[in-house]
This record gives sequence, structure tokens and C-alpha cells, in this order.
Amino acid sequence: MPPASQAPVISLDDVDAVPVENREETVAMAFDADTAADLVERVPSDLDFTASALVCVFLGPRQTTGWSLELLTVTLSGDVLTIRARES
Repeated sequence: MPPASQAPVISLDDVDAVPVENREETVAMAFDADTAADLVERVPSDLDFTASALVCVFLGPRQTTGWSLELLTVTLSGDVLTIRARES
């Protein structure tokens, strides 16, 4: 397995989806519309689950408002998915 620095970068496509409220920090993935319905308020109709998956990164609760999450890269090396993100 190549090191993460040599792993292919997976494209990050923006979808018009509002995540459901989540009470914990977690990463969740959906490979079908039924599972995606548990993660977002409305599953985007243009999301093709035969070629894509939905990945949601939840920050969990914060004591103040205004926090955001910037997804930097997503790589797949063998069977390991690595998500680099920055919270601000």
C-alpha cells in the first residue's frame, strides 16, 4: 500500500445537502439513498450512488456558534479513506 502522500486524491464534489443535527463528532458514509436519508435532511436527486458515496463530517456540539469545517483533501489508499479537514 502506498503512503498517503502518494495515494490518489478523490474528488470532492459539493452537493446541495443540509446535514441532520448530530450530537457527536463523527464521520459517516452512505452508499445508498436510504442510508443517506439518515445523514442529510434531503438526499440530492443528482447524487449517483452507483458512482459516488456521500460522506458527512460532523463537528459535534460547540460552546459557541460560528464554527466551520473546511474539507482539504480526501485520499483512498487500499481500503483506508483519509479525510483532511480544518476546523475554524
